[in-house]
Amino acid sequence: MDFSNLVNSLQSSTNALSQLGHTFLNIHSFLLFIILTIAGLIVGNIMAVLLQRLSLVFGNRADKSTNLRTVTFMRRIETMLILSMALVRLIFVLVGLYIWWIVTHAGQQPSALIGASALVLVVAYGLSGPLLRDVAFGGGMMAEQWFGVGDIVTLQPNNMQGVVERITLRSTKIRGFSGETIWYSNQNINMVSVVRRGTWVIALEIFVSDPKQVDYLIHQTNRLLPKGPSLLISPLEVKSIVDEGHGIWHVLAIGETAPGQDYLLRSNAIDILKKLDIDSKQPIILTDIVARFADKNTEIKLARAVHNARKTRKIRTKIVTQDKADKYIKKIKDSFK
Repeated sequence: MDFSNLVNSLQSSTNALSQLGHTFLNIHSFLLFIILTIAGLIVGNIMAVLLQRLSLVFGNRADKSTNLRTVTFMRRIETMLILSMALVRLIFVLVGLYIWWIVTHAGQQPSALIGASALVLVVAYGLSGPLLRDVAFGGGMMAEQWFGVGDIVTLQPNNMQGVVERITLRSTKIRGFSGETIWYSNQNINMVSVVRRGTWVIALEIFVSDPKQVDYLIHQTNRLLPKGPSLLISPLEVKSIVDEGHGIWHVLAIGETAPGQDYLLRSNAIDILKKLDIDSKQPIILTDIVARFADKNTEIKLARAVHNARKTRKIRTKIVTQDKADKYIKKIKDSFK
């Protein structure tokens, strides 16, 4: 009985596919298909334009806000609106196709429609497997909120760096630091590094013999470094000077650069400091200057991890008096009698 039902269902699906082929050979049905598809595309594009304008509103609010939580929330909404643009286009095209199907296949059995749809989906999957994989990976990334529009990211493989301009279920568009446009298919993104604060904080550890000359060297170095929103954002600033004894002072100077421009402080600033120090009447820099990243949140989490890793299990010990020890020994001896 079940086999008979399966045969009938397959026969109905075959008839539905046969009817579908005859439908496309019908000029009136074919014109209706074209008209409804174009109508779906037009309506979908209109809705996409409205969503794009709405995303610009949230993007402008994010740019004007000084609250990090508000900026993150607004960017997330902007990302979802841009992502929904492609979905809206697809939905209206599917609605047009559904209307065309209903009109041209009136009276068709539901089981036949389902069977024919399943066969069509199998064929479509074989033809568009890579596209569906892109959509699957893109949907996963968006659900887990890997990154959003406006984030500064590094995409792996190939170590592509830039600012995210657009995200769809199929691909991601970023603007490279040198101005180029980079498109990535979502299935090829296997790792993402996101700069949440938008800047890289660099610390220079300098050991000197005279702390009075440090401010002058730092000031002259800042004057020579290239500045701008995509270069040196915050110039070097002396944060602390600690007397280590024996005529040695430990100086901590911190500055901020745009992502990918850390060489300005890790390399150029150090070279300038050395040159200025050598050319001075009395050099004060005693050792090589140490450059490191100095993100405060990372330092806190790293310090916490190290602190927890160094913990040892405490062994409880009991203080036993001589009387208690004698009684315990006597008890053991009595047990052997």
